[in-house]
Amino acid sequence: MMRIAAAILLSLLLTPPAPGQDDGATDRRAMDEAWRRYTELLAQRDYEASLVYARRGYELAEALLLESDESLAIATFNYGNNLLRVREREESVAILKLALDRFERVYGRNGVDLIPALLSLGTAIAAPFDEDRSRHHFRRALKLTARHYGDDSVEYADVAFQTSRVRLEMAQSADGRRDLHQAHRIYVDRFGTDNPRTGRAAFYLGKLELARKRYGPATEHFLAALQAFDPAVESQRQMHLTSRAFLVQAYESKGESELATEHCLAIGRLSALVPKEELQPLFRSAPEYPMTALRSGRSGHADIEFTVDENGFVTNPRVIAVEGSRDFEAAALRAVQRFRYAPSFVDGEAVETDGVKTRITFRIEQ
Repeated sequence: MMRIAAAILLSLLLTPPAPGQDDGATDRRAMDEAWRRYTELLAQRDYEASLVYARRGYELAEALLLESDESLAIATFNYGNNLLRVREREESVAILKLALDRFERVYGRNGVDLIPALLSLGTAIAAPFDEDRSRHHFRRALKLTARHYGDDSVEYADVAFQTSRVRLEMAQSADGRRDLHQAHRIYVDRFGTDNPRTGRAAFYLGKLELARKRYGPATEHFLAALQAFDPAVESQRQMHLTSRAFLVQAYESKGESELATEHCLAIGRLSALVPKEELQPLFRSAPEYPMTALRSGRSGHADIEFTVDENGFVTNPRVIAVEGSRDFEAAALRAVQRFRYAPSFVDGEAVETDGVKTRITFRIEQ
């Protein structure tokens, strides 16, 4: 898939002018410059800035190129995909549909170059709890990938992983679960268990099981993911830390606080020193809504101040402010006492952090 994406980004710059289209030399140079700047900014992941040049390149391509020119299809796709990256979903859908039509005109309905357009369009139209909106485009992308690369290829695994992530996050799709498991199996077969690609698939399998409250399988997947990401490698560090954070959630949800402590300490040790007012919990216990406040329809909050000890547990919590009902105080204190944090480290040693604050909000959903 990365080879496909790279070809899409570069082919516009390599495509020579079509016969009879070199009268607008100035506009063509402007188009080439727009796409040069676009690719530079895209490589830097500056999507807001790259969108300006994606739009400019697309508008010039519309004015200069024939409908049958593959560079016009590529310009359309790149603009639509950039809109998707900046979450302009409604506009991206229209542009990506046009891009897919143009790719089909150039490459036919079974061309390998349709795969990125199908993936982006499926992602753009995906909606919460509505798997059917994206199913057709994602299944078609998988079929084309199997046709051109085989259904046991790394390319197939990459497409299966991308589609399953979207479908699981949007709709907890059964098809998405199968695709994610298949992607993981292919990565294990091709790369082994300690490869970042394998770890990435294991990580999302863990998230899937955690969402289903299957804490045992979730723990197994997060532990597998942990072994695949080296915290000494900058590009893998965040996934390593996040895998540990989810392990804290899984263990605490099972009531295994001692096992969670190992990962609280590891996160604290690996993380940069964080000011105490910015400490964020790795695990939050939802408060019980006091029945008296619930019956009377009262909402509000309680502000709590406490110490995070050297193992990441909350100690000495106290209410410093409450709004809505005095009954929120006890409920907030009970909830905060189950929070877990990554402790602060000084000179390589875990230390207590005093004066940590949080707000527990009580709101009746309408």
